Amino acid sequence: LDKFFKKNTGLSFPQYLNSIRIQQAKQLLIETDKSIAEISEMVGFYNANSFTRAFKLSEGMTPSDYRNIKTNNQK
Repeated sequence: LDKFFKKNTGLSFPQYLNSIRIQQAKQLLIETDKSIAEISEMVGFYNANSFTRAFKLSEGMTPSDYRNIKTNNQK
């Protein structure tokens, strides 16, 4: 199943799932005042540290940096 999934999406299932979680987290970081820990739990990460690592790997910055940049750009 994983080979089929990777062939059709270019990502393994865990990579695909993390990308969906990160996209949801990005939206929550901008639209809510919830803490990083709350958001990490809401999008399905086991803890805030694993969320922060995955977010930084995906986006090149921490969730808090992302929030600060995006909210400052909206002002």
